[in-house]
Amino acid sequence: MGIATLRRNPREHTVFIHTFHTTTFNTCKRFYLHSCDRNFMALDYSGMEKEQLIKLLNKFETRAGYGILFEPQKEEFLDEMENCTPLLKQIHEKSIEGEGPEHILIEGENYHALKILNYTHKSAIDLIYIDPPYNTGSNDFMYNDAYVDAEDSFRHSKWLSFMSRRLKLAKKLLKSNGSILISIDDNEFAQLKLLCDNVFGENNFVDCIPWKKKSPKGVPPRNMMVNTHEYVLVYQKSSDFSFIGVPRDPSDFPNDDNDGKGRYANSTQNIRSTTKKPDQAITITEPATGRTFTDTWAYSEKELNRMINENELVWPDDDDGQVRAKDYLDGKRNQQKALPSEWISSYGERDGSFPNVQKNTEMFKSMVPDAQFLNPKPINLMEYLISVTCGKDAVILDFFAGSGTTGHAVMNLNSADGGTRRCILCTNNENEIAERITYPRLVAAINGWQQESKKGSPIDVPGTGAALVYFKIDYLLKLEVQDETYRSLQYKTGALTRLKNHTFRTIYHDSDRVKEIRPNFLVASGITESNAPVYSVIVYDDEFIEKAVEWCHEQGITENVHFFVFSYGMFAFEDDFPETKLEFTVEAHPDAYLVSLEAADKIGV
Repeated sequence: MGIATLRRNPREHTVFIHTFHTTTFNTCKRFYLHSCDRNFMALDYSGMEKEQLIKLLNKFETRAGYGILFEPQKEEFLDEMENCTPLLKQIHEKSIEGEGPEHILIEGENYHALKILNYTHKSAIDLIYIDPPYNTGSNDFMYNDAYVDAEDSFRHSKWLSFMSRRLKLAKKLLKSNGSILISIDDNEFAQLKLLCDNVFGENNFVDCIPWKKKSPKGVPPRNMMVNTHEYVLVYQKSSDFSFIGVPRDPSDFPNDDNDGKGRYANSTQNIRSTTKKPDQAITITEPATGRTFTDTWAYSEKELNRMINENELVWPDDDDGQVRAKDYLDGKRNQQKALPSEWISSYGERDGSFPNVQKNTEMFKSMVPDAQFLNPKPINLMEYLISVTCGKDAVILDFFAGSGTTGHAVMNLNSADGGTRRCILCTNNENEIAERITYPRLVAAINGWQQESKKGSPIDVPGTGAALVYFKIDYLLKLEVQDETYRSLQYKTGALTRLKNHTFRTIYHDSDRVKEIRPNFLVASGITESNAPVYSVIVYDDEFIEKAVEWCHEQGITENVHFFVFSYGMFAFEDDFPETKLEFTVEAHPDAYLVSLEAADKIGV
């Protein structure tokens, strides 16, 4: 792995050709970022002689470019699972019914989880937060079933290959006004920044935000520099994104005239116009003294008179001063204030850390007593990041769920402000992390737990009462296309259709209907982010479309209905639907999912 800077000036040219053989160069050339001639990069170098390669490089030197260069490293599971179709299986015994929207935990390889989500949640995610392995070389990053140590010559290339595949898939999940926040430290910060510039676009870089994780303690190191911080890299999907900002502090508005207008600040607002036109000057009079002030104002004469009559102006002590307006908290167009670059450290503990690591670890151990996970992210950091980045009805994804802090934070925020945020968490079960850490943490967050007080006695911490749906990634062997294969696949994609519409409660199947239609369609219900009912109707045989529509009419279901009709192709039998007042969509299954997988395969390479 290396950084490549190509310019006409030979001093700025990093020479690497003599260290790479032809095949290596052929695989590496795809990872130049920005300003590269796409025709040049599309050439096949595998059969070229050294002289031809040098000639092409000399030609390439005349073209400006800057970026990151690494040799892609194959993940073995991609070959192992090449002939398998990833699916979801709902684990009902681990799902928890509760209040509000269901949160999702997906156990399995996050690469396949992202491919599945490219079908169920494409362009549907408001915020992605991830805390990937930092690749410290100290058993924190596993690649092909082996930890990558600091001496591995392909250490950075393996990590970049791993991240590149997943970030490309993740980008497709974001809404146009969505964003991704990535925690990282110094080990891969520089490489990650360049990789994200390539995946999301350099123009979509928003900020790099440092946060203080601890205060320096003990004997200073030899170089007298103590690393106390990590970073959060922020990228947007497009310019439609904007931070929500930080709520304004009422203590900054200490004054109140008890006139119903609310609190106002000691500071005041300038009401003079920036454009000076003498012919547009207006004279206003202070009621208490009769003093007059003539100027060009930012308001009309009618509005100025209203402000005078309603005591919204502050008059100067002398005639040379400026007339200004009271700065009301309730009068702010934007009730949030902007975030400075150091915004995280500004809202931490007294020493600027966010927060006390020991305090956060103690809480985690109380929630999951048997866990050995010692580095959970601070929950109030996560609550803060989420609250200033997206709205109360946001869909949030974390595909490196780890200790489950993101899910816990989302549940806490919903409990605090009545939000309907949904959280999707993805984690593998390496070292049983999903079953022994992530899931128990979420159960404790939902049901409550006991935590030791400062005096040593246990105290009950109330749960959030949230709902959780647990999935495991399952696989179906790809066989020659035949009727029973497609039928099997259709039945096994039922969990995908439920996840796509968040319809997890089955309201009809094998009930008191005529025996012949019992296995032929299923209806599941759920609630949208706006608390409206939504329905998924899975039709296993197109002959029963009309009966499925009739059933919906009988139940008074008229809108937000999504039909998934079995088909051997992308034909969804729209013409077979009877005339109806139903507001519905229809999709061919399982082909709609298979087509989505093919598209995802092309993205995540």
